[in-house]
Amino acid sequence: MVNSVPVLQQLNPRGFVIVEARLSIPLSKLLADIKKNIGRGSVLQVFSASSIISREHLLCAYINACMSFEEKTNIASTVGLEMLLFAAMSRQIEESLRRVGAVDGERIVVFADSPKVLNSVKGCLKGAKRFSPSRKASLIAAKRLGLREIDSKSVISAVALSRVCS
Repeated sequence: MVNSVPVLQQLNPRGFVIVEARLSIPLSKLLADIKKNIGRGSVLQVFSASSIISREHLLCAYINACMSFEEKTNIASTVGLEMLLFAAMSRQIEESLRRVGAVDGERIVVFADSPKVLNSVKGCLKGAKRFSPSRKASLIAAKRLGLREIDSKSVISAVALSRVCS
């Protein structure tokens, strides 16, 4: 449990921030800044924009990551990294980084569990806007992840089942 309150009772989807942007600094510097400056209990995770199907894809990955910590079935040491595993629909960190991890020079998607957490890195982001991929972009991302459908139900099912079926 986080803060002794069950995860599902803590979730406030309006508090989440999911933006698409380009980096104004090298990815390695952003990751070092995140590790250094993001407080315990906060989540800020970056992904390749070309691998994320929808906002629901990331919200489902986040919920499953939190639940895995609550249930003590997590693979990763942080909720953010566990979220990356669920978003990639994989149990392997290296494979997940290849599938959905951010890459220098590409557009990224940043998930933050609060606006305050996002503000801590906003200066590193160029052209940040609400993440809202086109249907074509969602289809490309789904194909990269091995999915044929991009409707919310299919994506949520795939993310949730990835831990059981992989």
